[in-house]
Amino acid sequence: MNRYNLFQFSIKNSMNNLLHLLIYIFFLFLLIFPDYSDAKEKVKGNPSIEACKYVISRANKGELGKISIPSEPWDSPKIKEPKDIPGFAAIVFRKLLDINNDGVLERVFVLSEGTADYKEFSVYELTDDNGIGIKTSPDDNWESDNLRWSADRAFIEFRGITYVLGKTNQSLNYLAYISSKNEMKIVCEFEQKEEPLQRLKTSQNDNVCKLALEGNIEYVEFNKLHSVSH
Repeated sequence: MNRYNLFQFSIKNSMNNLLHLLIYIFFLFLLIFPDYSDAKEKVKGNPSIEACKYVISRANKGELGKISIPSEPWDSPKIKEPKDIPGFAAIVFRKLLDINNDGVLERVFVLSEGTADYKEFSVYELTDDNGIGIKTSPDDNWESDNLRWSADRAFIEFRGITYVLGKTNQSLNYLAYISSKNEMKIVCEFEQKEEPLQRLKTSQNDNVCKLALEGNIEYVEFNKLHSVSH
């Protein structure tokens, strides 16, 4: 083999080695960094129960206000008020949110109407005052008391997804997810468990009554009726 052919062979061999190295690096990259281009949409289409657990955990710690998305100030220039909001309704929340999880921000308002202080939200595109209609899923029973009587709305973000939290004061009713088709689906419903609080009103023996309240008193079980003497 002459010097020219040896040089060509060396170049060809180096190119093959480089090509193999690039292929190896490519597959190694796929292994370490898999394609998540559609992962967010897949997650959005299947809201996780983990969001419900997150809300319950924070609410039980008294941290509901910390996880709720705060409103913009009433005079914020970021949020243009739509013209069709009735004059008797008070805007208690305004924010730019990706409320329907389609990657585009919308103007979201919560309105307080009537003496019962019932709050509902309205959604508008950024520049169009025609409201975006949010329909409820036919799979959910909105005639149930838990859903129908929810008087307040809050919004939370969990793992990049926006959720609607229905509540009444600090009592939670439901957590819902709005799809890119503007359909609101209930992810989970909540129930409240209130522990009865017993307290001492009057007493002839404070020590015995205190033991009874604490559940530390021993009771005698009667297995037959005893006659009562007069």
